[in-house]
Amino acid sequence: MSTVQTKNEAIKSFIADAYAEHDYDLGTVILLPEFKGSDDTGWVPDMDSNGIRSAKGENDYIRLGSLVLGDNFKDEYRYTNTFKTNESLQRILKALRSTVGSKMPGKLIRVDSTAPFRTTNPELDIKWADKAAGIACKKGDKHIYSRIEHVMVSTKEDRILEHDNREEMVANGRAKRAAELKSLGNSDALRAAANEKMNELKTK
Repeated sequence: MSTVQTKNEAIKSFIADAYAEHDYDLGTVILLPEFKGSDDTGWVPDMDSNGIRSAKGENDYIRLGSLVLGDNFKDEYRYTNTFKTNESLQRILKALRSTVGSKMPGKLIRVDSTAPFRTTNPELDIKWADKAAGIACKKGDKHIYSRIEHVMVSTKEDRILEHDNREEMVANGRAKRAAELKSLGNSDALRAAANEKMNELKTK
């Protein structure tokens, strides 16, 4: 039985497929297509689109994506929007001879801040340790906000803030494991597995 892809999953899948097809180097920026569908039916890339999407106001936008290696060599998918007039976007894509999935100039960097980037809906940029549990990454008593920026200067690097609320995160992890252990009932094998996870957390 096939699973329904969320929009974020569809974007990541497209980036991974494009990197594999074109043998792009890590960090290569590509032009992303529009995605059609819904959360109920799943999302798929619209390969007939030119990558330009309509937006409110005077400007439209294109979405750029890339794949980099994160901590512990985990894949980190990055994507962000670039807003300009439709005429400007058409001119840029024509000059670069860009189609969806093709290489774009520049790089995508991650920028962290303890000040919100947005004046409205600033919570959209909160850096979460465990969003479902409401555990955000913090610096002191302030939330860390994070966003992806497209830059043309290759020497610009990520600006990452290290969180310092590790104890809160560890306590949240232990509470989760304890709940898992409680739900396992009398199965010795399953309880042993849960206990092992608990011990791993205590040594961190």
